[in-house]
Amino acid sequence: MDSAQNDENDDNSDDEPATMDWNEQLRSILDNDVRSSSFCVTQRLDHVPALHPKIHLTGLTVNDRISYPLTHHQSMQLEEMVKVACEKRRNNSGSDYDGSVVDKPWEFDASQVTIYEQEKWNEFLNSLVHDMTLQMGVSSPVKAQLLGLALKGPGVSAPDLLDCDFQHGGFGLLEVQLPSYYKGGTMVVSYKDEPNVSTKEHVDESQDAYFATCFFADCELQTETIKEGSRLSLIYQLQLADPTLPIPTAANVWKHREELRQLVQKWEEGTMKGYLLDETYSGDVNDIWFANLATHDAQVVQLLQSAADTEGDSLFVVHLALLEKWESVSISDGSEDHDEILDSSVTVKAVIDADGNIFSDITMLPFDIDWDLLHDAEEVDDIFGDEPYEEVRREGDVHEFTYYRVAVLFWPRAIADSIAFDASTSLKRGAPGSSFIGTRDKRARVEPVNVPGAGRQDDPFVLDDDSD
Repeated sequence: MDSAQNDENDDNSDDEPATMDWNEQLRSILDNDVRSSSFCVTQRLDHVPALHPKIHLTGLTVNDRISYPLTHHQSMQLEEMVKVACEKRRNNSGSDYDGSVVDKPWEFDASQVTIYEQEKWNEFLNSLVHDMTLQMGVSSPVKAQLLGLALKGPGVSAPDLLDCDFQHGGFGLLEVQLPSYYKGGTMVVSYKDEPNVSTKEHVDESQDAYFATCFFADCELQTETIKEGSRLSLIYQLQLADPTLPIPTAANVWKHREELRQLVQKWEEGTMKGYLLDETYSGDVNDIWFANLATHDAQVVQLLQSAADTEGDSLFVVHLALLEKWESVSISDGSEDHDEILDSSVTVKAVIDADGNIFSDITMLPFDIDWDLLHDAEEVDDIFGDEPYEEVRREGDVHEFTYYRVAVLFWPRAIADSIAFDASTSLKRGAPGSSFIGTRDKRARVEPVNVPGAGRQDDPFVLDDDSD
């Protein structure tokens, strides 16, 4: 806290400066440019089958093209190719070889793999990489470099996927699992004491679906042995497009979560906090969705939604709030250069939950905009900028304007019983789209997909719908 704030609070109680310092700590975590939210993300890719990437592998018969799902015949061919390649390496090195071990985390190098209709596949891959790395808290542009094609079958073991050389700017791996029948082979990704992320659910649907899993290079990875069939997947290294930027790590995720856990222990019961989002959004509450947040704002929400305690349970209830500034101004001679502010107010116009439901006409909200909203402006009025959203009324020289900003509201689940407010108007609405994938300079999905600790965002209290 700076000296000006210290002087301002000299006459206040000892608790207030401490609380201010606590607010600053909380804001510094959310202000961080490297907003890491999950060390591993895994999801089913329902929109891939239309592409069916045409993968050709040098040395494979039947036109060198891999079938989906992987047939037993092709699986046998691929396993034989692996044995032949290992035999060649044994002959070249003179080492013993028992036919069951390969010396790389993937069996076929990228030089042996050709993906036809590369432009379509790259377009999909770029969107996928953006979507998943955003959930990992990486906002900088990321590229994916193909390392190879991995084949895992019964009795064939290989080094850990993370046992590879990461190039300058490399920070993680992406596995795109192709349709193939297998049993076993579950991957478990973890970091320190954080809850594990498992790909176990992929196994039952492996023949008919594509899956993707990405994780940071400093994670720990355990893979069960394949018991039956073969698991086929493309392995990519995730690299920052600008390798001079700080490398994202699982350690960042752990650090931010640990800091949030410590701050939650000092949270004042019965209070909410708000964090002002970067972008300016429409004043129409129907346009405010979790799924429509700009990239940097989506990361803040993602961090709060995925923050978890040591048991893996989500820390926070997370909502959005549409803030409205109303201002009455006297404008003489039609010139805004001679204006005088007659009156103004800042209120919470509406609250939007994670399911998209809108609550307005709110009373008794345990949220003091002047104290509980985290921002870097000198006064809360200053956060709205100089350009009004619309002029709502004019009478003579008196003009009335409205301005809008959006904040994320959050509070610990542990104190949810002490949080309550009334909303005389509520509107339930469905999701704007279930397969939204944006671009880094447009929109970004923020609903976590199998992120540890994300939990459900259902409210632990009931909002009153009093329309009388």
